[in-house]
Amino acid sequence: MSTNYRLNLTGMTCASCVGRAERAISDVKGVQDAVVNLATESASFSATPALLPEVVTQLKRAGYPARQAETRLQVDGMTCASC
Repeated sequence: MSTNYRLNLTGMTCASCVGRAERAISDVKGVQDAVVNLATESASFSATPALLPEVVTQLKRAGYPARQAETRLQVDGMTCASC
């Protein structure tokens, strides 16, 4: 089952960069509907979750790495191991 993804990219400066980033994403077999936007510095595409690491790797190789962030969540209300 495909999931829609949106990644924020770095390193793009022109329309040629957009084309290279789109090709890097589209070259991953199983990825669909790859679209890169220079103005928002983002890429959107559909793929199975298993393909996401490969897409991120391909973008990095092409010179347009995805921005990464760490998110920590605090979950309240759990009282036992079953929760």
